[in-house]
This record gives sequence, structure tokens and C-alpha cells, in this order.
Amino acid sequence: MDTGAWGALRVGGADARAFLQGQLSNDLLSLTRDNSLLAALNTPQGRVVALLRLVERADAIYGLLPASMVATVIERLRKYVLRSKVTLEASTLEVLPLVGIAHSEVHALFEGSPGAATHQQARDVSALHLPGPTTRTLLIGEMRELRALLERAGLQDASWNDWRLAQIEAGEPQIYPATSEHFVAQMLNLDLVEGLSFSKGCYTGQEIIVRTQHLGRIKRRMVRARHSGSAVAPGDKLFDGEVSAGEVVDVAQRADGTTELLAVMSLTHAPGAVHFAGFGPLTELALPYSWSGT
Repeated sequence: MDTGAWGALRVGGADARAFLQGQLSNDLLSLTRDNSLLAALNTPQGRVVALLRLVERADAIYGLLPASMVATVIERLRKYVLRSKVTLEASTLEVLPLVGIAHSEVHALFEGSPGAATHQQARDVSALHLPGPTTRTLLIGEMRELRALLERAGLQDASWNDWRLAQIEAGEPQIYPATSEHFVAQMLNLDLVEGLSFSKGCYTGQEIIVRTQHLGRIKRRMVRARHSGSAVAPGDKLFDGEVSAGEVVDVAQRADGTTELLAVMSLTHAPGAVHFAGFGPLTELALPYSWSGT
């Protein structure tokens, strides 16, 4: 298994949707079998514990996220189950990434017309198509079935490094054990990548997130940048001179040996002046959205 591989959390039971509605940052009422939701699980203080990409399959709601975070999310959610009719378990389903493959090629593997659906399921395999400058798809199912599907179509799954590179290019953050509970949602630009709902009811951490949004006092934001070295990992610190300036959210290696990354930085520091200890400054790269003026 690739380092950084994703896994799946299965949330079943009659109260699964209502339970998640009270715990996650996005509106579960808008989740159907044809789409997906990005949502944050937060502490009561508004710190992001984990980020999940939610899909509804025929048997349950699934949260897709790095395999290293599945047990953490289950443990945290179980504290709030109480009398709800909910089951929480690490799914045996596997997740495979596709990068740079046209969504139409993947659509063709499934029966019927996809229409506007970004999540498709045929029998026990489903495909989740995600937006971004580079096409991204996650396949979910038993590994034997996933491999057979790809072989019939003549397609090859990507490495998880390439998946992270496409995710960074899309400006979509991810949380790992090294960064869990380090950031408030807006620091990760979740308000700009449809990871928050400000019209749903209460959920854990909502008070801090809503107050941050309405006060307009977002002093740290996530930027995309390139670094000439390779020894960089989520949670690594950034400096402006000797002053702390930010923290790495996600990283991926490029074919030319450089590192592309997302990092949360104080808005008082310019990315071109920021560096890792012992290395030169970062080169800022464009995001597909703007947080200017916040």
C-alpha cells in the first residue's frame, strides 16, 4: 500500500445522516447518491480533527480520508453516538485514485447515462469524480473488483503522491495525524472549497467557525507553493527570518525533484520571504480560487 493511501469509514444505521449532520461542517441534507460532500470534523473549539469526502452508497454513508485518520475519526465520533441508531466502523472497501483520466472514460465503465452525477455506483463499485485543474476520480470497492474493472478498461490507477499533487493543484486541503487539531476551518480555505455550510443547524465547533466568518478576522490562510528541496512533511514549520510564519498542510513530489505544497500562513508574511530552516524561500503558485480581501 502506498504511504498516504486513503481508506473508508462506514456510517450505517437509521440515524446515520442525522448523526453526521450534528457533527460535521457541511449539510448532510444535500448529500445524495449522485454527489459528494467535503466536510470537517471539529473539536468544540473549532479545530479541524479530520477532513472527510462523503459519499452515499446503497448500504450506508461512507467517509473517505487518509487511512491513517480512520481510527481517530471513529474514536471521536463514538463519543457523541449516545442513543442514536448508528454504527461506525472501518470499511473493508478499498479506495484507488485515478489522475489525469477523463471523467467520460470512467463514466463509460458504469451502466446508464451519468448525467450531472459526480458519484456513480454500479453493483459494488462506485466512482467519485472531483473538480480541479487535473481530473481526479476515486474508485471505491473490493480490490479484486476494482482491479478487474481497470483491466477491462485498460486504465491504470495513480500513485497517492500523484493524487496529492492533483489535490494540491486544486487547493483542497487534507488533514493527517501530524496536523490534526492544528487549524480552524477557514485557515484551510474550507469556506472557499465548499467544505462548510453556514445555513445548516448546529454542529460541533460551529460557534467558533461562524464567529470567525462573520467577524472577518481571518488572519491565516492556506497558500500553494513550490520548494526546491524534498525533505518536507505535513506539520513542518515555516519561518520568515527567525519568526514563525506558517505550517505545512500537504506535500507532493514533482517529477523534476521539487516539492509542491499547501501551507497555512499568517497574512502578514509574503510567501516569497518564507522558508524552511536551512533552505531558500518558497515560490508562490496560483490557487484556482481567491481569498484576497479576507
